[in-house]
Amino acid sequence: MRSAIPQLLELLGLKGCVVTLDAMGCQKNIAHAIRDKQADYVLMVKGNQKGLKEQIEKVFSIAPINDEYQSRDLGHGRIEFRKCEVVDQLRFLDDRDDWQDLKGIARVSSRRINKQSGKESVETRYYITPLKPDAQLVSQ
Repeated sequence: MRSAIPQLLELLGLKGCVVTLDAMGCQKNIAHAIRDKQADYVLMVKGNQKGLKEQIEKVFSIAPINDEYQSRDLGHGRIEFRKCEVVDQLRFLDDRDDWQDLKGIARVSSRRINKQSGKESVETRYYITPLKPDAQLVSQ
């Protein structure tokens, strides 16, 4: 499947677009391919990039937040509150130069409440991006 993403990127006209991919697409060659098409990326960082994820978590514990955006969604039988925080001080990210044009990292915290059961869940996700620190843009 990893080889399918670069092949698909080759077929698409992406100039000026923002490409968002889940953790499977968080690969250096994919980030390069997106930038080569004059597009931006927002790539989810999970266990497949364990070292990068750990470093991002550390950066969020020490660096000031540059921008924050909060939203609420009432669809799909649940209420979801989301907060996106963006940091652009990446000097503590060891491999930052390996990710083409990397300028920011984002942390998205979601709290979901099932309308029917009242059951609540919380999730935190991390992303990398060449976008300027604009939390609303990153969270879209």
